[in-house]
Amino acid sequence: MSRKSAVWAILLALLPVLTGCDSGASTGADARPDGRRIHDPVGREIVLPDSIRRIATLTGASYEKAFLVGAGDKIVARAATWPPWMARTNPRISAVQVVRDSHNPNLEELLRLDLDLVFFWDHSDLVRKLERQGLTVVCPQPERVRLGSADDFARTLAAEVEVYGQALGSAAAERATAWSGYFEQTRR
Repeated sequence: MSRKSAVWAILLALLPVLTGCDSGASTGADARPDGRRIHDPVGREIVLPDSIRRIATLTGASYEKAFLVGAGDKIVARAATWPPWMARTNPRISAVQVVRDSHNPNLEELLRLDLDLVFFWDHSDLVRKLERQGLTVVCPQPERVRLGSADDFARTLAAEVEVYGQALGSAAAERATAWSGYFEQTRR
């Protein structure tokens, strides 16, 4: 084999690495094979870091759900939503970075935040892009949710809160379960 052919063979072998392409199946398991594992509602197995200290809540109501399960102090970036109660329930909200386009966030901006976990929309191409950069991503809700009744909405809401609890650790999981039980009792 000529030297030129050998160089081309090496470049072709490295092409997926150099262009950032992957199979789409990576969810951080290679980097953290022994981490805590959960399945998000999209059906992906997520390998979570041992310690979750810094999170981004980029879906519509993900800030509220993370706050509900006791992780308000871990939120360092959030989607650009402004419910009027936000500052009253969490005075430090003004210090949390707002991501203006949470459907297509600035990757460099997210990487500078040293995030342990990102709650993000079920947009598979963007999820893979975030994961290729080493971010752990949980999609708390499938892209298409069919809500035919108030009961469907209630079940979906409770399931989402449970995902936040599972992702954020045992104390958050206990709070999510307690809230789900309270929610079920009071809505009847």
